[in-house]
Amino acid sequence: TEEKEDEEEEALVGEVKASPNADTTILFVKGEDFPANNIVKFLLGFTNKGSENFIVESLDASFRYPQDYQFYIQNFTALQLGTVVPSGRQATFEYSFIPAEPMGGRPFGLVINLNYKDSNGNIFQDAVFNQTVTITEREDGLDGETIFMYVFLSGLGLLVIVGLHQLLESRKVQMLKQTVSTVVSVEEEKKSVLNNRN
Repeated sequence: TEEKEDEEEEALVGEVKASPNADTTILFVKGEDFPANNIVKFLLGFTNKGSENFIVESLDASFRYPQDYQFYIQNFTALQLGTVVPSGRQATFEYSFIPAEPMGGRPFGLVINLNYKDSNGNIFQDAVFNQTVTITEREDGLDGETIFMYVFLSGLGLLVIVGLHQLLESRKVQMLKQTVSTVVSVEEEKKSVLNNRN
């Protein structure tokens, strides 16, 4: 019996849809660009076209696996609203989230849901946005890899300079030894010539 109750609850949850008496619109503040580790803001407009009041309860967003939307990749905090929107009126809600940095450069399904109910207690859910988006990588200019590359290249350049310096110094020492030995040989020859004359 518990299994049947669970199945009935799941069936009820799966049947929650948007009300025909409500319209929703979404506007991303900075366009549909989703940079990793940066704030993404959007405004959600809700219009009550019916004759009854609607109570907008919550707004939530999540990234999902693009091949199967049942798998949540990153779930964002639900914004609890509890706002009454009277008949013929509109309301606007602001929501922001931050895509995780490791998600940069990959596509994900972005699902934004608005949960509301009418004055009779009928529950509705509108998938305001349900599309695959690509999370862009931040281009700060300096990340860990870039800094490491610059340090490595600087060290390599310094090593080449020290190696060339050592090579030149050893050449100087060899040339100095040759010069000294040549001078000594010349001096010895002079002495020998002088001794032979005497």
